Order: sequence, then structure tokens, then C-alpha cells
Amino acid sequence: MPGVTHTLVPAVPPSPAPAEPSRSLAPAFIAVFPVLGVILTLAGVPLVDTMLLLASCTGLGLFAVAVFYGGKRFSAFLSSAIRNSQ
Repeated sequence: MPGVTHTLVPAVPPSPAPAEPSRSLAPAFIAVFPVLGVILTLAGVPLVDTMLLLASCTGLGLFAVAVFYGGKRFSAFLSSAIRNSQ
């Protein structure tokens, strides 16, 4: 037909934008360390090795946070944590 334009409509509607991740999982991640320590100790891993492993995981987590959030925000977090602990 002259003068008629056809518009293509996608067969599948576009997916909605992904939701922002929930911040309610933070306590669950913190609770993992004592649980993992107890499980490893009950499995027969020496306590020194368990503490070394958990300290290494904590250090890697702090490094990841520092890289992700940037130095300025992380240093503000550390200074407030040190101030509040005294």
C-alpha cells in the first residue's frame, strides 16, 4: 500500500532494568566467619590455621572494598571506625 509504513515490534518485551542489590545481606556475610571457624575447628583443622585463613579472607575483603569504593571513602570509613572504638 502506498504511503503506509510498517513498524517492527519485538516479539519479546525488553527485560526490566536489574534491581539494585539488597543491602540486607551484609549481616549474613559477617556471620559466615564465626560459622566457618567453628566448622573448620570441629573438622580438625588447627585453630592457628583457621584464624590465619579467616584473617586472610578479611584482609582480602577489606582490599576489595577499598578498591571498589575508592580510597577517600574507605579512609573516611576507617577514621570513623577508629574514632568510634575509643
